[in-house]
Amino acid sequence: MESHSPNKYNLPFARLGLIFLIGLTLLSLAFTQDLKQKNEETLFLTAEGQKDYSHFIENFHIKPVAIGAHPYKEDNEGELLWSKFEKICEGKCHLFDLGKLAGNLKEEPSKKEKAFLMLASEESDRTTFKEVLKKLIQDFPLIELSGVPFTNILLDQYSQTIKKTLFPALFAGLFILLTLYFRSLPEALVVFFPGLMGAGLSLLATKTFYGTSNLITSIIPLLIFVIELSLVLHIHETAKEFKDLPGALREKKEPIILMVVTTFIGFGSLFLSELKAISDFGILAAFLILAATTLTLAWLIAVHYGLKAPWHNKWKIKDQPQIPLSKISQFWSTKKIILFSVVSLTLGLLSLSQISIITDASRYFPKESGLKEQMDRLAKDYLGTPIMEILVPLKEDSGKELYKELSTIHLLEERLKKDLNLNLMSINSLIKLVNKRYSGLEELPANRMAYFGLKAQVPSSLSEGYPTEDFYRITILGQNTNVDRYEEVLTSIQKILKEENFNGVHFNGLYYHLMRAQKKMITVLFKSFFTSLLLISFLSWLYFKSRRIFLLFMVVNILPVLASFPLLWLFGLSFNIATVMTYSISLGLIVDSSFHIIHALKKEDITLNFYHQTVVTPILV
Repeated sequence: MESHSPNKYNLPFARLGLIFLIGLTLLSLAFTQDLKQKNEETLFLTAEGQKDYSHFIENFHIKPVAIGAHPYKEDNEGELLWSKFEKICEGKCHLFDLGKLAGNLKEEPSKKEKAFLMLASEESDRTTFKEVLKKLIQDFPLIELSGVPFTNILLDQYSQTIKKTLFPALFAGLFILLTLYFRSLPEALVVFFPGLMGAGLSLLATKTFYGTSNLITSIIPLLIFVIELSLVLHIHETAKEFKDLPGALREKKEPIILMVVTTFIGFGSLFLSELKAISDFGILAAFLILAATTLTLAWLIAVHYGLKAPWHNKWKIKDQPQIPLSKISQFWSTKKIILFSVVSLTLGLLSLSQISIITDASRYFPKESGLKEQMDRLAKDYLGTPIMEILVPLKEDSGKELYKELSTIHLLEERLKKDLNLNLMSINSLIKLVNKRYSGLEELPANRMAYFGLKAQVPSSLSEGYPTEDFYRITILGQNTNVDRYEEVLTSIQKILKEENFNGVHFNGLYYHLMRAQKKMITVLFKSFFTSLLLISFLSWLYFKSRRIFLLFMVVNILPVLASFPLLWLFGLSFNIATVMTYSISLGLIVDSSFHIIHALKKEDITLNFYHQTVVTPILV
């Protein structure tokens, strides 16, 4: 092959380009060191869910809430703990003794501990309340907490750990492996740097456009890194075969364009998702593919001219073990491919129904942390997590008829508690607590004057969330649960409401919308995967003008997915946000490799050595 050596006029511009790209990457990484993780509780809600939940918060004065408990040995320690909690909470939240509050619902736990319900004050927002919880965690290492704000703190911490520890370790490990593979530090640096540049660009874009990162967008730097590394490996190995970068770029122009366009379309299709978190991920990833690929090509050209054509002068093809084509054809015979396809299809479909869908965020925490058990224990011993809000329409808003209506709703509450074996909180349950304190009777007062008199004794920070105008609010309390169990509870409640002739009832609450949205999210991601696959296969059909290519893309990309299902079932894994997003990312990588394979094999004069060096080697690496 003819070598296109750089001339002296290109040299200074190329080296300035190298300095600029290196500086841009280092500045991006430095500028985004303070990029914060912010996982709001509404992160995974649909647009409709966010709107409905916002109205609920506004109409019922909903404030962030958490429950906690801290053990003690001597009786006087409990009072001392309480005074310390009050000092931390002063002006920022309201504290309620959970031991007394839970006494209305079940037997108090025998374990000596100071348990509390913490409710954000009117002056506190979500950020302030989370800071109070962080202060409690810092000052009381033995404290146990539960509630959505506490879960968000944990998710922030885990996301930050991934950013600060896992990703740097992963990048460093990959660089070491590349160095060992190439046996050349400069060669490994040239191949590795575009991926790092793409990761830095991703962090910069996330901070610029969104201000903070979250569980979903934090995946983008790794995604861009892997895609750019794949691209560079193909160009790099081809340049070594050609002993020239411009020749390699001409050779790989077609699969590179197809790769970029189809990957852009694949991720861009996520923009249509009704879940904002997925929509943001899709549109950001799509445009970052374009930007990162442009910078990657600029980097390789700058290396070519700035380092005086190292692919021609320095980097040689490694001696590869030559495998005769007949041996490859014999191993991957048509019969074996058909057998593998049939087995994968059969086992995949059989195991699909056995794989669980995980939407319970507490099940994502490491088992050794004991966090799920901690949350479940607090829910069992005390009030539990608000898992559903039932809003019963009221016909009256004052007087005797309202009291009669509230008494009827109380009968509904008693049945819900009995049939579901779950706790609940409402204005009736709070009035019963006050009545027990005054009369020792755990029941509603006998007349409306006493009822509304006791209602005035309920702390305003609690009663304002349970008004008796327009709608009557019942909060169902329980343990964190998965969507399958949650839907069973929801169906049971709907059945009871129908049997008790309660019509026009609405369901709301964060947990309710999360369960609906996360189940929908899994479905949305699977639909996005197959929509992208169909679109990419169709574009390939149009470009290559071959129906066989369309079928090839469909089979090549579906079979690995089906083949993975038995492994998920065998190892007890699940469908969740992470695993389903992995399928979408893998689709991009498989499609990219497919384009390089098809482009090479359609050449009539291709040799096995050329195919091995320019296609097989980069795919395997």
